[in-house]
Amino acid sequence: ARKHKNEVLHAAIEGRRLQEDCCACPTTEPPHVTRVVEPFWSVFGDCDVTSNGCITSANFPEDYDILQSCLITILTAGYLVVEDFETEGHYDWLNVHGTQYSGSSSVASLDNVEMMPKDTIQWTSDSTVLAKGWAMCMYNEAQNAVTTTPRDTSNITYSTEFW
Repeated sequence: ARKHKNEVLHAAIEGRRLQEDCCACPTTEPPHVTRVVEPFWSVFGDCDVTSNGCITSANFPEDYDILQSCLITILTAGYLVVEDFETEGHYDWLNVHGTQYSGSSSVASLDNVEMMPKDTIQWTSDSTVLAKGWAMCMYNEAQNAVTTTPRDTSNITYSTEFW
């Protein structure tokens, strides 16, 4: 079940981690990478935290609403991985490390972005067109990008200005 907007997730609970694929693996394989689960984010506004600890625009994978905003504060260091990204180009923005992202494709340059405590991510939508939104997860280690087809980034707008 999702935790709803305006709910602040507090960090100091116990630093739980969720192991992705728990199995009896041969000792020659590297240990499995774990996804950082709450308490990783502190969320205020129109974003949701999923049951597996990822964060999405409100109502994802259905369309987000107009005039939404969300401030996400990082509580524990990790690496950001964008699972899905589809916003109204040039009008609805996700701001990470001072760069705005908007468009209809996954944002390859956001994969494996290192996030530190007190870093923020900001989300805002305007008053017109709606879209599917976005989903992001955090990992305690950088993820190897294994894709068989290149991501189409031609419809993504990058900006270093916010508001």
